[in-house]
Amino acid sequence: MLRVDALQRNAEYVAALNGDAVYLKEIGTETDRLNRLANEMLDLARLENQIEAHALGDAAFQDEPDYTLTGIEITQIIATAAQSTAQRTAKRPITFISPSSHSLAEVAEVNIGVRRTHFESVLYNLLDNAIKYTSAGGSIALQVDISAPSPMTGVAHELQIIVQDTGRGIPKEDLPHIF
Repeated sequence: MLRVDALQRNAEYVAALNGDAVYLKEIGTETDRLNRLANEMLDLARLENQIEAHALGDAAFQDEPDYTLTGIEITQIIATAAQSTAQRTAKRPITFISPSSHSLAEVAEVNIGVRRTHFESVLYNLLDNAIKYTSAGGSIALQVDISAPSPMTGVAHELQIIVQDTGRGIPKEDLPHIF
């Protein structure tokens, strides 16, 4: 991580040498995301150890860490994922359609109760698979939509994040096992 920080601080010099400053920012962003994911995995391992120790009656592990879901601003995550996907698809004959600034503005203040790393993992996994399975000449679209409050369900707002692509799709026999 320190090397990435050093490269970013000296980005103008690196850019003058080979014009790759835009990639330094992406490397930093992805490094941060992977670091959060690694920390999340460590937290999960700790939790599993605590649950196991608790089941065995070990008093030293009676206090479990706080795993309360926190609100996050999803607009930033979606915009970053869209930018990353646009850069990756620019190298291939694939059309990428980002969410409109209007649709992002609609959800700019919406927070959801989810761990950031979980949300990012799902979003990036969907986008990575779309890139992986979309053939040359195909397209990928990332859309966001927020519904009005529903008095029937009691849900204040419903947020939909849609990754749509022209890839080969998931075989029908595997669909029941996806979620």
